[in-house]
Amino acid sequence: MKDAARLAAVIDILDLIDEALEEGGLPADAIVTNYFRNRRYAGSKDRRAVSNRVYAVLREREQLDWALRQFDHEPTARLRVIANFIKYGLGTYDFLQQDEDPHAPEPLNESEEALVAELEEADWSAIDKDYITNVPQWLIPSFKSRFSEDWMHESEALCHRAPLDVRVNRLKGWRKKAQESLAKEGFDSEIAPMSPTGLRLQENKALQSSRAFVEGLIEIQDEAAQLASHLVAAKPGQQILDLCAGGGGKSLAVAGHMDNKGQIFATDTNARRLASFKERAKRADMHNLQTQELEEQGKERRKWLGRREGHMDRVIVDVPCSGTGVWRRSPDLRWRLSPESLQEFVAKQKSLINEAATCVKLDGRLIYMTCSLLVEENEAVVDEFLAANTNFKALDWRTVWADVMPDVSKPDSAALKQEYLQLTPARHKCDGFFVAILERTE
Repeated sequence: MKDAARLAAVIDILDLIDEALEEGGLPADAIVTNYFRNRRYAGSKDRRAVSNRVYAVLREREQLDWALRQFDHEPTARLRVIANFIKYGLGTYDFLQQDEDPHAPEPLNESEEALVAELEEADWSAIDKDYITNVPQWLIPSFKSRFSEDWMHESEALCHRAPLDVRVNRLKGWRKKAQESLAKEGFDSEIAPMSPTGLRLQENKALQSSRAFVEGLIEIQDEAAQLASHLVAAKPGQQILDLCAGGGGKSLAVAGHMDNKGQIFATDTNARRLASFKERAKRADMHNLQTQELEEQGKERRKWLGRREGHMDRVIVDVPCSGTGVWRRSPDLRWRLSPESLQEFVAKQKSLINEAATCVKLDGRLIYMTCSLLVEENEAVVDEFLAANTNFKALDWRTVWADVMPDVSKPDSAALKQEYLQLTPARHKCDGFFVAILERTE
């Protein structure tokens, strides 16, 4: 694809994403995948270039919209792309004025030409501070309640591209083996800053076709999720319930600490995700797994969980949430969230943590997790649970960390209460992730 065709693809995809945001449609990554599935002629370099520009525009959408409105233009996908190019002095909007390439976007019209001239003279450093962070306006108070005067720095970190982290499967080998295998195929990696099982790469480059991935030696997983899995502190022979297993990333990580001894029950409401998980478990040589599709509510769900009441050594509840901690990877999430949907998430989280608690045995642990930065979904949910369930107490994550990762320095938690762990992209260079470890005492 020529540059003009790539630009046209960027605009087309962003238009599709805008439609999905309005209608509650597919997430951005699925839209990008579907777009190129129907355009096999696009090579890997084309897909990478187009995807990178799409996500760059999404990450800065609030800034770009602010700039466009300063010059009385209602934001559109096309205008956001033009503004993004001008902001960074890329100069590649020139081919918008070419008409000989049949794959190029429509040439600039008179209004757009005037806008280009205005944007080129604009003082981008003068953007209102409430827009420069690209946080939806209604969410700014929540970021301030978490980060206080540091909220802008933390918010800006969510506008950058995230690195690619992988977890080494302890059932298959150690980090040195994984690094050597990746290096043979041209994948440069470095030791992850904190996770004892982590490696960090700067580019994907078809990693899933690598021998290390195909043979189950590595799994793609952000360092924050790896650390949360370590804090489950699972041991061989234990009974583990992963109540919201999704694609099974946490269960796979936990299995590496259990030497295939004991049992992991992975449940989810989505049968397709569980089917994918089974394939991943097979590739990883994980043999102590049982999967179970559960309806979202109802008699059968209560019946299945009731048979495990008070029996589990560990219950992991990685609840559905706003995803504010993974905005670097899924920037469209920030525009999908609304005050109403946040309230729905919180209600679901409260229900799930109470449901999960029934399965924890005496002296067992409930590990509550989110990929959120919001107090409303994290400390507030856990504190309310503990106030109503005096048979549980919060364990200090630092004590558990020292037990399971004694050779790794503990990070500085951004949680409002230090017994909880809150990781952030700005402080810890990983996804935003919250972990609370609760022990049943009676």
